[in-house]
Amino acid sequence: MLPKSKLTQSLFTYFFLNPEKELYLRELARTLSCDAANLDKTLKKLEKEGLFKSEFHGKQKYYSLNTSFPLYDEYKKIIEKSFGVQKFFRRI
Repeated sequence: MLPKSKLTQSLFTYFFLNPEKELYLRELARTLSCDAANLDKTLKKLEKEGLFKSEFHGKQKYYSLNTSFPLYDEYKKIIEKSFGVQKFFRRI
């Protein structure tokens, strides 16, 4: 299942190419140049599905990929092949 929305594509591309990253909502919105409200809805949905996880550091809620998600490796292969290469070549 490939993400349909550009926001979800950006989110997946960023996190699957940087799986160790943990970012809070506003920081992630700035990084992806997107609306924080839409990003919040998307992250909550993906967290409910189990692909993302969150934890509080003080008052900030940080999001990261759930690398123990059963389909993590499959998603990673698909995202890297589909979106990761495109983003890399756009930067050059």
